[in-house]
Amino acid sequence: MNTREIEQAIAAVIIIANIHELDYETRKLRCIHGETLTAWLPWPAEIGGNFIRWRPLRVGQQVVLASHAGDLTQAAIVGMLYSNDIVPEETSELIDVTEFTDGSKLRYDSENQKYEIIVDQQNVTVSKDEIKATFADKATVEMNADKVNVEYGGTASILMDSSQLKLTHGSSTITLDEAGVKVNGARIELN
Repeated sequence: MNTREIEQAIAAVIIIANIHELDYETRKLRCIHGETLTAWLPWPAEIGGNFIRWRPLRVGQQVVLASHAGDLTQAAIVGMLYSNDIVPEETSELIDVTEFTDGSKLRYDSENQKYEIIVDQQNVTVSKDEIKATFADKATVEMNADKVNVEYGGTASILMDSSQLKLTHGSSTITLDEAGVKVNGARIELN
């Protein structure tokens, strides 16, 4: 190796490149750095003691490649970078977010111990104190240690707590508690 080749090899040990081509079936990809196209490289994996995570990558995504002696045929992705094309919605040090291309999100707020699952207009929030689900702003379900409350369309609800079970629709209600059953409505039919 001459001096120029050695300098090029050292310069290529760690480089920033872009994903150029993906083969999902074989879990291989090719990256491009300037005019240089890599060989088919192994897909980076997230594997832990109790999970395996599949993460589809994107063409154009910036990555950090490390390669032995600058040989890009033996490179591996050791990191990924944000770019102007791929910008995270959230940048707080206390919030972890996984965003999907259809707009769905998994969001965890470590300060408030609150986990959210957001799909279209549906939202489920789980915190240390309660679980709340919202469905297209028409229905909600809230549960905590003291009560369960279900509401639909602003006119119907079910409330359960340690003292009562109350069903409501418009101005009509049925309440069950230790004292008995109370029925209230403009018209009451018992048949």
